[in-house]
Amino acid sequence: MASVKRFSSPLSTFVVPVLAGLLMAWGIGYLPFLVKLEHSAFVFPKKFFTDTHLALQDIETKKFVVSVYDIRSKYSPKLNLESYALGSETAAILGRSDLTPANWVFLINSIQEAGAEHLVITQSLSWENTDELVLRAIQHELSQLESFAIGIDLQRGPITQEFPSYLEGSVIQFPEDAVLDEIPRINQIGSHPSIEAPIYGFTQFENIHPDEESDTIELPLLVRWNDKLLPSLELASLMAQNRSNPNNVFCLPGKSLLLKGQSLIIIPIDKTGRTSIPLKKLKPLSSAKLLESPENTPSIVALIPENSSLQLQQFPFSVQYLDSLKPQRASARYSRLPFWRETAFLAIFVLILHRRKWWLSTAAALTYFVFPFSTGEWLLFSPPLTAALAFTALKIRGTRDPGEDSTPSESPVETEETVEDPEPPLPEASLPEAPVKESENSPTNKLPKRHSSSSRQATSSRERLAKKKRAH
Repeated sequence: MASVKRFSSPLSTFVVPVLAGLLMAWGIGYLPFLVKLEHSAFVFPKKFFTDTHLALQDIETKKFVVSVYDIRSKYSPKLNLESYALGSETAAILGRSDLTPANWVFLINSIQEAGAEHLVITQSLSWENTDELVLRAIQHELSQLESFAIGIDLQRGPITQEFPSYLEGSVIQFPEDAVLDEIPRINQIGSHPSIEAPIYGFTQFENIHPDEESDTIELPLLVRWNDKLLPSLELASLMAQNRSNPNNVFCLPGKSLLLKGQSLIIIPIDKTGRTSIPLKKLKPLSSAKLLESPENTPSIVALIPENSSLQLQQFPFSVQYLDSLKPQRASARYSRLPFWRETAFLAIFVLILHRRKWWLSTAAALTYFVFPFSTGEWLLFSPPLTAALAFTALKIRGTRDPGEDSTPSESPVETEETVEDPEPPLPEASLPEAPVKESENSPTNKLPKRHSSSSRQATSSRERLAKKKRAH
């Protein structure tokens, strides 16, 4: 009973809940389900905004940092990117109507020698029965560039192929609870590339139709092969230029694509993995200019077919537009309270619980929602909730049934004393008859006789019993 009173004392009901809250504040990072719950319950300005120009970055989950970026920036191309069509003029220079692997060795070497740093090839560079030495020569020329990306033909058919191992390096990350049902599905590859690339991207999955009213197009950036997300060639090219490893590219369906590399790029996307970009009809230059005027070669070269689709025709503009979605700074940033301020809040919160005023407790609960709007800081709900539960448990334990805490001395209990007769009782015949000689008016006869010893009580009991028997 002493331990109950000790833990229900005012000091204990303050210290123990505060320590319980601090323990939760320290260890919440090791409880993924609570971290996820904190992020889901955190309410801050602009959380429920539907503006597509607001991108939410919440990848620093264990640090409890949420940044909201406004990417409503004007288009300002910073990439020196040009696309070149592989057509009849190039074939005339090389002496063939189509490019052989040996022609590709010469073309890539010329582009690299002219000072190009990044190369995008929309064709899959797939050949059968090709000399291994020529393929190694192509691979060597590509390795001299800072980065490159190759296009592949992805399809959806009745038979699902096994996921190619060379595409593992192009898989984009996404949260475990992300809903990918509306992202287009594929399960086949048209032709396997003969050249290894650090990253691949699909060139065209479906026909793209521009929106004539808004003069924009919905550019697909993602497709899904089972539970793996693969990028388009535009996205793959941007990842290669920005040094964004696929492990540092995060897809938040319906929100944004986050590319972390040399700079942070945030691309707003819908639930289907598309983004809206302005329509820009461009005519690619002839690839013959790369051979005739190598001094004019840009730092980024894209090689596309002569009669390509609308999506590939505006490839340079698409990549430049996506690259311009770089926020200079966060429009709003919410981070967790410093530990000392969190400790002070827990102490004040427990003191409020001691007051047992409902309006004070309500005000403390509303503080959770007021903090982000007034201070821009994130107050976690798990530590104060743990402190409140510890406080309640101690109070319930300290206010149990008072009958359990009563001492035995306070309740009257009748006890029976066992009196041992010093000698066995005599039979009725053997009892001596002693005449009473004292007068009835004797003073000693009127006073009550008190016997303190047990033997006298026993003798008195026997005498009374004998008198009753003689009377009968």
